[in-house]
Amino acid sequence: MEEDATVLEHILRMICGLPLLEIQTHALLSSLLYAAEKYDMPGAMSRLRLYASVPSPLHDDPIRLYGCARRFNWREEAKTFSFHTLKLNLNDPENRPALITLTAESLLDLIQLRRNRQEEYACCECLRQRC
Repeated sequence: MEEDATVLEHILRMICGLPLLEIQTHALLSSLLYAAEKYDMPGAMSRLRLYASVPSPLHDDPIRLYGCARRFNWREEAKTFSFHTLKLNLNDPENRPALITLTAESLLDLIQLRRNRQEEYACCECLRQRC
C-alpha cells in the first residue's frame, strides 16, 4: 500500500465502524477519497461524502470542495459548493492554488455560473429601475 499512516488510519477506522476522525485539510480529504476509490470502498466513499457535506473547517475553501464534488460526480454537493464560491473573488491570487486543482470543465462551469448570476442580477436591477 502506498498510502501514508494517516490515510490508512482513517480508512481502517471507517472499515471497522469506528468514529471518523476529523479531517482538517483538503489534501487529506482528497487522499482519503482516492484511497476509497482505489480500493473500491463504497461505504467509506459514502461516509466521506457525508463528511464533506456537513459544516467543518473544510468549508472555508468551497472551491476545493466543489472540485471534489465534481471529481466524484456528486451533483447536489457540487451545486451547493458552487453557490458558496459566488462570494469569492476568483481573480484574487489567494484563490489561485484552489482554482488550479479544478479540471478545465469544472472551472469553465464555475465561470459560467458566475456570469449567469451577474446577468440575472443586472436584469433584476434593470426591472427595478423601470418601476
